[in-house]
Amino acid sequence: MRKLALLFAIIGTACGSSSGGGTNLEAASTPTFNPPAGTYTSVQSVVISSATPSATVYYTTDGTTPTASSTVYAAPVSVGKSETLKAIATASGFSTSGVGTADYVINLPAAATPTFNPPQGTYTAIQNVAISTTTPNSTIYYTVDGTTPSPTTSPMYTGPVQVGQT
Repeated sequence: MRKLALLFAIIGTACGSSSGGGTNLEAASTPTFNPPAGTYTSVQSVVISSATPSATVYYTTDGTTPTASSTVYAAPVSVGKSETLKAIATASGFSTSGVGTADYVINLPAAATPTFNPPQGTYTAIQNVAISTTTPNSTIYYTVDGTTPSPTTSPMYTGPVQVGQT
């Protein structure tokens, strides 16, 4: 029995199967993220990279683990809302890297409160009310019935609103 165990140990080592079989490739470098994970008050342009030469990086933006079927990284990823980026790297002659993960919390500042011209008041004639905000590139939604405006149910402001009653 002792000869059989010794013979297996010699054959297993010669075949490279003592650790489960095959060759043991070095793993590609785990991708990193710049800027790093964190909390930001503006949209971030995230660069994903691997230190492994000629590596292909695959990533996801929904927190799922990436695979070789995921999106191939080709340009910085725009992160405009809170999300989790995950990435892996692959390269010829290397095994797949570990999963790099970066959690981004994006707290964009609130848009400035819209103003009205003419301002709130009592008038004896129909008024064409202009609505504006100091927030660049903002979209304004409005109501005329006293309810709170909503981007899904209220009209989008495109020009003066005619107000003829309270």
